[in-house]
Amino acid sequence: MELISLKTFVAVVEEGGVQAASKQLHTVQSNITARIKRLEEELCVALFYRKGRKLELTPAGSTLLEYANKLLQIEHQASEAVKQVGEATGNIRIGSMESFAAVRMPGLLQQFR
Repeated sequence: MELISLKTFVAVVEEGGVQAASKQLHTVQSNITARIKRLEEELCVALFYRKGRKLELTPAGSTLLEYANKLLQIEHQASEAVKQVGEATGNIRIGSMESFAAVRMPGLLQQFR
């Protein structure tokens, strides 16, 4: 199961259909349809009830949506964590007199950063 397929699936659910999802993802409708079909074949379940142009989640689709959202959230967190490697992060508290803070502190903080 590929993350792009899960992103596509979530977009179809959130946007309410293939056409709107294709606009959000900047791709053609056939690409969206193919990814959803591939996902359904891979999982051996139908993810949507198809009622004309409308799509409604099946129970299996609802279950996948919960896990897809969790996986995409973890993917985002991992991406952010990797970007921050080597960067100093966290909080620092500094106390000083008001006059020192107003005059000298900006330059010192900029050097520290």
